[in-house]
Amino acid sequence: LRQYYVGCELLTLGRKTVLAIHGASGAHFDDLWVYRFRNGTPELLLAQGSAAGVELRPDPATGDPQVWVGIENWDDPKWNYASGARRWNVYTWNGDEFSLSQELSTAPLIPAEQRAEGYVRAVLEHVQQPKQSDER
Repeated sequence: LRQYYVGCELLTLGRKTVLAIHGASGAHFDDLWVYRFRNGTPELLLAQGSAAGVELRPDPATGDPQVWVGIENWDDPKWNYASGARRWNVYTWNGDEFSLSQELSTAPLIPAEQRAEGYVRAVLEHVQQPKQSDER
């Protein structure tokens, strides 16, 4: 785990039981790991995290869990973590692994390093902006 263990749950994935472990880091970073066990050996199926949230949702057709990973939008100056307008990368079970669903995703796949660079760029732009005076 990165920082904190939040909890775990057993899920059914393709008629097999898997373990989902939820974690948290910092003020609002969610982590999710999904493991299956083969002959008693854990196998990592998915590890995702985001400051914009990670959710498990059932697939309406199969009941298998889908993993919805919130994607930050640092290019929008009005975007914030509490924004109701969420962008998602959605991972679905294809019978062997979780794969990105282009159909369900509402954000492009951006590597974690580029997402972190976007955050740093947004912070620097905010810090470099001239302060508004409170003249009355």
